[in-house]
Amino acid sequence: MAVTAFGVTTAVSYALSGPVDWRIAILFVAGGIGGTLLAQRLSGSKSMLSRVFASIVAIVGVYVVVRVYTAVFA
Repeated sequence: MAVTAFGVTTAVSYALSGPVDWRIAILFVAGGIGGTLLAQRLSGSKSMLSRVFASIVAIVGVYVVVRVYTAVFA
């Protein structure tokens, strides 16, 4: 829920001060809502929630390493 609130607040702030890419703003809000719903569904299974979170962290870590590697050695 915090991500959703942050996304909406940030989108409104940027909208008032300049142009906003609304497709990206909507994606952030949708991601926050989706994450909240997924966390609620998985909250009964703490081990599953931990595995999902660990998987997401690992995927993001691999993505960052690949991006840095391609930026440095490309």
